[in-house]
Amino acid sequence: MKTLSLLLGIIAFSTALFSQSRQEISGNRAFSSPVHIQGMVTNTGGQSVGNVTLIVLPDSITFLSELSGSFDVTLELQDNVPHQLYVEKDGDLLSGISTFGLLLIFNRMMEHILGNLPLASPYQIVAADLNGDGAVTIFDLLLLRKHLLFLDLTDTVKLWHFVKAGCDPIAGPANCPLDYVETFTTDSTMTGLQIIGISISDLLN
Repeated sequence: MKTLSLLLGIIAFSTALFSQSRQEISGNRAFSSPVHIQGMVTNTGGQSVGNVTLIVLPDSITFLSELSGSFDVTLELQDNVPHQLYVEKDGDLLSGISTFGLLLIFNRMMEHILGNLPLASPYQIVAADLNGDGAVTIFDLLLLRKHLLFLDLTDTVKLWHFVKAGCDPIAGPANCPLDYVETFTTDSTMTGLQIIGISISDLLN
């Protein structure tokens, strides 16, 4: 009888320990759910912007927009934690712009700085603000001149800015941040995203 009681006690203890271990493992497990991320990247003139890098953090997942500007992916992401979607695009500042176009951009910036023909579009103001100080000045023109003459460039020029469609980039970062970010969870709707890309070529529009 003593042996049987001891055996039953060991079994009961093992069962309780196993049950507790399962609860601890379950409590610490990171569950995940599929998230559908879909949308379009265009420039200020409504033309598609392809090969844009979209980054999901903290997961460090990246994917590209198609040449049509569209993106459509389904990702398995951890539940109950915030995720952020960032957008960026690399390349040369003056890539794809003709010599005549460069002269038009230079003259357009000069006209704005002199007050003869101010830039009317908030997107154009952001595009012309090459040094990112919040205003279009002679310093931006000098920076553009460095690029035109292929001089040594120690200044960093952000080639692209991305904003949510419909927001005014001149309204300030609190209302329309120039570095697009979308914070979401696995419960969020992430389809139908409309993203506007701003570059110096917008001065030709």
